[in-house]
Amino acid sequence: MPLVKAQCTQCGAPLEVDNSKEVAVCPYCKTPFIVEKAINNFNISNANIYTNQMVLNENTELKNKVNLLYREIRNKIKKANDLFEAYNRIIIKKGLILDGAERETLKDIQALETRFETMKETPIYSNEEVSTLKNMSDSLESIYLKIQTFMKKNTEVEKNKTVFKIFGHIALAIFIIILIVTISKCASNFTSENSSSRTSSVYTPTSNSNPIKIVSALKVTSSVTNVFTQTYNTTITGKIRNDTTTTYTNVVFEFEVETTTLGQKAILSLTISSLSPGDKTINSSTATKGNFEKINSVIVKIQGMNNFFLV
Repeated sequence: MPLVKAQCTQCGAPLEVDNSKEVAVCPYCKTPFIVEKAINNFNISNANIYTNQMVLNENTELKNKVNLLYREIRNKIKKANDLFEAYNRIIIKKGLILDGAERETLKDIQALETRFETMKETPIYSNEEVSTLKNMSDSLESIYLKIQTFMKKNTEVEKNKTVFKIFGHIALAIFIIILIVTISKCASNFTSENSSSRTSSVYTPTSNSNPIKIVSALKVTSSVTNVFTQTYNTTITGKIRNDTTTTYTNVVFEFEVETTTLGQKAILSLTISSLSPGDKTINSSTATKGNFEKINSVIVKIQGMNNFFLV
């Protein structure tokens, strides 16, 4: 009969026995043993060794997996911190501060880092630990996406600001050009005045039959009051005469004046509340938007009478 493997029930030595026999003696410890029990003893021992080896292999694989996850998460936490620090430097450089969502993201990174350091100190190498580490890894991936979104949004805002800044510079340049042209125009118009008065040609008297006559020539004088708004103080001076014995009330004089350079015309009014017989000196000043240098005509309006030209 072929020999089968067995194990001494006394000393545990490996044996080969004839399984057709009931009893045998151990060649090592010289102890008699029952063959069937020795064979069973060997089979049980081998089964335990196999089971222990399987458990050892599983534990080794799990430990390797946990250690690999710890290294992966450590690198991801460093990457998240570096990425957020780079974004924060951009914000600080622009004189801004982190908003609510950005501060929450920083807190998430710090919380994951604290939890990681605690777990790393006492690893338990279990499937639950593997699951927890994988969740932490996924959370860090989500944080990367958030930070990249912050950077993209900030870049788009910066582009918009650049566009607005360009348009602002263009608008400012146009304003400056218009201002320069306006100042040049004002300077050109007012060079001869040099902020002093100019006296036009006079409006000379002629004989007529009207009740109001010109005694001495009427003059129009314009002086600059604001070079930028082209504002003048226009004054009409001279002497008229009430050539009757009647005192007129609310006599209105309308002077048509003109600029000799631009041909601009205007009507300047003067009301005399009481014009008694005799001579009357006229000295009337009005703010105008032109440098008037010439009197074309004078219309006199007296209540109860037809209007007439003062000539």
